[in-house]
Amino acid sequence: MTNNEKFLTLVSEDDGETLAWMKAHSANMPFRRAAQKIANLILKRLRELGWSQNDLAEKMEVSPQLVNQWVKGKESDFSLKQLLRIGDYLGIDLFEIPTP
Repeated sequence: MTNNEKFLTLVSEDDGETLAWMKAHSANMPFRRAAQKIANLILKRLRELGWSQNDLAEKMEVSPQLVNQWVKGKESDFSLKQLLRIGDYLGIDLFEIPTP
């Protein structure tokens, strides 16, 4: 492919899958931010308790890989049950429901 052809590919109006990826990425941003905040809370509490990720996984009877996803902020599809359960084991609230 010549340099001219490469350039025309780069500036082409046909964006392929890039635009779709960018839209999906932007749509998921609030969930990823929330997951990162939850990850920070979990990591902070683990340090305070002197626990490892494996300790939490054993206590909750989940895989260490799942806990690792939580603390890396990669899990953005938490259920309320999961959040409450994690919070119970760590002794913290992972979300706050405003009162009217």
